[in-house]
Amino acid sequence: MKLQQDCNRLEQTPTDAGRKPQDIVSGPAPDHNMLVGVPGFEPGTSWSQTRRAYQAAPHPVRPDYTTGRAGAPQSSVAQEHSWDLRDFAAFLFDLDGTLTYPTGAVPGAPELVRVVRALGKKVAVVTNNSRLSRRDLAANLRGLGIPIDEPEIVTAVAATARLIAGQKPGARVLAVGSAGLRAELAEHGLVLVQEPPADYVVTGVDPDLSYPRLARAVEAILGGAGFIAVNVDRFVPTETGRMPGAALVVGALQAVVGRPPDLVVGKPAPRLLLEACRVLGVRPADALLIGDSLTSDLRAARAAGTAFGLVLSGVTSAADLAALDDRPDYVFETLAEVGRRLGV
Repeated sequence: MKLQQDCNRLEQTPTDAGRKPQDIVSGPAPDHNMLVGVPGFEPGTSWSQTRRAYQAAPHPVRPDYTTGRAGAPQSSVAQEHSWDLRDFAAFLFDLDGTLTYPTGAVPGAPELVRVVRALGKKVAVVTNNSRLSRRDLAANLRGLGIPIDEPEIVTAVAATARLIAGQKPGARVLAVGSAGLRAELAEHGLVLVQEPPADYVVTGVDPDLSYPRLARAVEAILGGAGFIAVNVDRFVPTETGRMPGAALVVGALQAVVGRPPDLVVGKPAPRLLLEACRVLGVRPADALLIGDSLTSDLRAARAAGTAFGLVLSGVTSAADLAALDDRPDYVFETLAEVGRRLGV
């Protein structure tokens, strides 16, 4: 009953491709100002009602690369899209594999962000990163020459903290994750606890994961704590290759407590993109997400109602597009190509 009461206002999002978003159990849609600018949104409506209204609202048609007909087959990553990139008011960038590698900046990233700013466009970073706080990420980006300020960074960690603080200020949170996750939760006035009882268990990437920490999280969830996953990414990139992502923690807890998380905050859910649009003051239809993942970035863009540009600098190759039914609105070989198509 406590879990139902605490989570009935939280947006339920899919944890795998086979599950559909669930309606809010009762009450108004959570975090209303996150939805400002979404066509069809009215205060007091549920998220499911907002989604239905949004889908019924008129939106700009994004024509095909070659024929200009929406929904026609798209044949080549090198062909030009007939929608002018300059029409977008805001550019949202994924982080890992799009702007940065574990070893440094993706070639062309600093220059592209400067170009977009020079054109008078708004910029934000949207990332599932659950290891670092926004302050740390901003410092890292500045160190790489990428001009992004802390308020322009929307992370799954910060969105999780903001969501919980909005639902239950001062909530007791048992975090299974990094120091960056704990710092962001504390910055939002949440009380970090090491053992049950807790109001919420929040999971992310945990480099110091231990059996006792998992056991305490299990007891907290079975005792009624809400189960919130920052993301369910299987892997995160490192300088030497990759390491298991937050899915490692989620999977272990899910196997024991017998159910998936009550809420997954990060991509492919739409929350981060909607939050970025709120921060920048633009409608989702006026924003372009540039990312490297078809499984998280493309799905998030479709759910949020933004356009999506795939850049082949990360986990996706041109060959991956061959059998794809839902093609990206744009495909870029490199970030430099984005700049060229902006006419600079």
